[in-house]
Amino acid sequence: MAFNLKNSPLMYDVIVIGSGLGGLSSALALAKAGKSVLLLEQHNLPGGCSTSFVRGRFEFDAALHEFCALGEDGHLGYAGKLLKEEYGIDIDTCCAPELFRAVLTSRSGQYYDVTLPFGEEAFTKALEKAVPGNKDAVEAYLSLSKECYEVSQYFDAHMFLKKKRNGDVKISALHFMKHYFRYLQVAEEPYNEVCRKLGMSEDVIDILNCYRVYLGVDGNTISFAHLATMIYSYIAYKPGYIIPNSHALSLSLQEKFESYGGKTFFGVKAIHVEADKKGNITGVSTDHGFFACKGVIANMYPLSAYNGLLSPNIKVPMRERKRYKAAPPSSRFVNIYIGLNKSIEELGIDEYTLFYPGDLRYPRLTNGPLDYLQAAATHYNRIYPEASPKGTSIMTLTLEFEDDIWANVPVQDYFKTKEAIAKKAIAEYEEVRIKLYKYVIVIFLVVVTTDLFTKSNNTKDIVTFIKNKESI
Repeated sequence: MAFNLKNSPLMYDVIVIGSGLGGLSSALALAKAGKSVLLLEQHNLPGGCSTSFVRGRFEFDAALHEFCALGEDGHLGYAGKLLKEEYGIDIDTCCAPELFRAVLTSRSGQYYDVTLPFGEEAFTKALEKAVPGNKDAVEAYLSLSKECYEVSQYFDAHMFLKKKRNGDVKISALHFMKHYFRYLQVAEEPYNEVCRKLGMSEDVIDILNCYRVYLGVDGNTISFAHLATMIYSYIAYKPGYIIPNSHALSLSLQEKFESYGGKTFFGVKAIHVEADKKGNITGVSTDHGFFACKGVIANMYPLSAYNGLLSPNIKVPMRERKRYKAAPPSSRFVNIYIGLNKSIEELGIDEYTLFYPGDLRYPRLTNGPLDYLQAAATHYNRIYPEASPKGTSIMTLTLEFEDDIWANVPVQDYFKTKEAIAKKAIAEYEEVRIKLYKYVIVIFLVVVTTDLFTKSNNTKDIVTFIKNKESI
């Protein structure tokens, strides 16, 4: 709803700032638990990056390439269970026919064009066929990755089943150490290092590292638990997609949130989280006035919260400030949205996700806006045939840049530079796939907001400060 003070309570249990998927999910969970919740969003629509836009005849998903741990009815992953079973969200979903196709030359100089299927056995066979001699290492990798995934499920189960002791979630340390001892040993180690310890060849590591173009962090930096959990969820539950696009999920979450009595105010910008001298939150000041509350959840980049949003009376642990200040910026991204006047059948495209990082023997130098590190293509009609009008198709090229590519681009050259990036990206796609440019009827390049990411184990956090939690 638009901003309206009518019938608003004098005091909310929790105010959620930002209606990205994290904010929507948090708000819904609290409202479902019987709390009075106000969701503030400065935009006029919910979802943040989980939205869509229209250009010509085509509607493009702004950010979602594939949904992790969604699964299918009867075989849901933890995200699917959360959305469909815990939250009761009624959405249509579909799954990709394979994990991905990768075309690359590894650091050893070996050329690969490999398509990896879902399912542990099929995944192992495909990698062994592509890179012989890795069967045992891949099986060990899958076993450890499954344990990392089960740890996530263990915590989720305790949260949802509300197994609590003294007001806190009850976790059995003995059970954890007995069943997940390997996780404790490797969770925070770099992904590539753990793969090597398992005996995995560098060529297999290169193939699996193709996922970095979605994460902005390479395998030498990201934790094993983070990336292995994600990949295993794809292997076990398939890459998922929301029909018709991710904005449908955002709208469904907001609708369900309000069905539990939650309130959403659009066009309201949070300016400051207020607190008394003891650090207890008293409310949120906005450009439309003050709203009292007992706690706040901010769905935003932590440093933005620490450096202006929060009252000085709210003491942020120094370790948290240091953690984010010390982490260098991760990769930047450019998305190129393309509408084509041919169907994917006419074009001969038979994969959903294509990674093409190029020749890894020669790391790319990022000297300017035309020097991207890796690229991926997403062919939406392969997974959802009605993604575009009949006889057409849509796709997205995602490019990863190591540095701020616009820092040295003069304002007058901005649009010319975007056009040059798009032409180069399409040309490189054509080298590994099909001739594309002559079928393009809509092309739109977006520089993805990049201050959301840092090179740490967590690519984005929800900042939560709740005081007097026993009263919330």
